[in-house]
Amino acid sequence: MSRVAVFNVAKDDPKSVGPVPYTREALVGVFNSQNKNKVGKLSKSELKEAFEEIGSKWPEMRASLELHHADKIHNGLIDKRSLIS
Repeated sequence: MSRVAVFNVAKDDPKSVGPVPYTREALVGVFNSQNKNKVGKLSKSELKEAFEEIGSKWPEMRASLELHHADKIHNGLIDKRSLIS
């Protein structure tokens, strides 16, 4: 059972809060629970709720950063593969 970091962490950054370790299966469960429209993609608001569910300190900021990073086609949605890869 491998663990993945939900966000990147800079080792030498004193402002870094560190990784939030979750198993891949747990992240898929969080994704599925927040995927309200059941199309396999998360909107920014669903992504924010997912970060809230895993206990992120700043879920709205995390959602914005993750969306900016993973939304390659700029449609305001990210799919499960982008979020958990």
